[in-house]
Amino acid sequence: MFDQFDLQFFSLSNFIWTVFVFAGFGFSVCLHEFGHAIVAYWGGDRSVKAKGYLTLNPLRYADVTTSLVLPLIFLLMGGIPLPGAAVYINKAALKGPVWKSAVSAAGPLATFVVALEISWLMAVLPTLNQLFPIPHEELLFQGLNLLLTLEVAGVILNLIPIPGLDGYGILEPWLPSPWQRQFRSYGRYGVWILFAAFWFVPSFSQGFWAIVQLIDRPLGASPALTALGFARFRQGAQLLFVLLIVGWVAYDKWRKRQPQSGRTAPDSTGDLQTQLATLEEQLEHSWEASTLSQKAWVLTKLERYGEAATCIEETLKLRSDVHSDWLLKGYIHQHLEQLPEAIAAYKLALNLQPQDPDSWTALGRLYAHLQQYDEAIGAYDQAIHHNADPTVHVSLLHLKSHAYFYLQRYQDCLALLEEVFENDPKNADANYNKACCYAQLGQVELGIAALDLALTENSAFRQQAQNDDDLMGLRSHPHFSELVS
Repeated sequence: MFDQFDLQFFSLSNFIWTVFVFAGFGFSVCLHEFGHAIVAYWGGDRSVKAKGYLTLNPLRYADVTTSLVLPLIFLLMGGIPLPGAAVYINKAALKGPVWKSAVSAAGPLATFVVALEISWLMAVLPTLNQLFPIPHEELLFQGLNLLLTLEVAGVILNLIPIPGLDGYGILEPWLPSPWQRQFRSYGRYGVWILFAAFWFVPSFSQGFWAIVQLIDRPLGASPALTALGFARFRQGAQLLFVLLIVGWVAYDKWRKRQPQSGRTAPDSTGDLQTQLATLEEQLEHSWEASTLSQKAWVLTKLERYGEAATCIEETLKLRSDVHSDWLLKGYIHQHLEQLPEAIAAYKLALNLQPQDPDSWTALGRLYAHLQQYDEAIGAYDQAIHHNADPTVHVSLLHLKSHAYFYLQRYQDCLALLEEVFENDPKNADANYNKACCYAQLGQVELGIAALDLALTENSAFRQQAQNDDDLMGLRSHPHFSELVS
């Protein structure tokens, strides 16, 4: 895997150069993931904002093992720019198959844009160097050639239609549901199968890099400079790899020594993966329902829904009288778009615990997703009746008001929104929904006033208001354009 050190390359300056190249590659991975997240947000998954994915900060969606160590190993072993970070998209929230495909395509598109920018920079650098001499120009060109090749390779690699890669993600929404479920269960093996193909099938690797060079050359890459840059990178990266491993081990030991202030839910992919490994080790010694249920929950948080479904079924074989297991089963089936199974699971959860507001809320949301709004309102009423948390109460009133809106019961919707204002007088969501109701009722002045209040409290609504058909009745007002611009 590792070459012998070459003293020509192995120096402090070369190590710093390697760090900068790796940082450039890491930044492009951030742009790739940001591409997924922003398109998902536009497509209806608002959870990506709450998860902190609408940023270029790698710490929001990266963990050291998958985002730094593994990609570095792959680069050292064969120059394969395997993806090293991930954003977790709630596909059930996306507006349709077109958006699901677009979310998957957005990552490779962002990577290709980076490749075009590097190509442009390489084209203008000779002119800039004549005007303003650039120190270590040859090192800069080697780094840019290497990065350009890695970006092009990353685009082609991600577009291969293997489960776990973006190429499959583009195709998946158009496949029959049984095929989707089957392929999802193999998703975690896709990258490893691909890596094995590079390692053990020379013709596959040769064909891949031939395609990369075919695209590379029109973009201005030099095979000689790329090879030289990669050789230099591998020498410096060996030390970088050692330092990362030492740093990670030291950090892990420090973290374990920190006092714990009670049990908290894991909030990063690394924590979840660690917990999953611990649970799997426990199951090897004792096949217990409680451990299986925890494993199903962790798999769900990792959005590995196919595996989570199998795990919760094993749990229910061992015990079938725990309300939370059925609630989790419903949640899993809902994300797998197996909606009849999800409804049945939620109802079984309610048979065991009829006063649980979470189960009633989940059932109401599912009915609303199916556009069965009368049933949704009944479920929300039960959730409101059994809920004692004021904050949750406001959220439930919102959900119920949405159902009234889609039933065109606008006066009932407005009455509920007034209840929201009693608890939260400056609620921007309620004012925005109020504006939509008034727009449907033709009460333009009241609608404009409510929209003004909503945008004052939350300017993020401006972009949504520009194209929201529910506000169509307000567009003729002279102040509408001024408000949303």
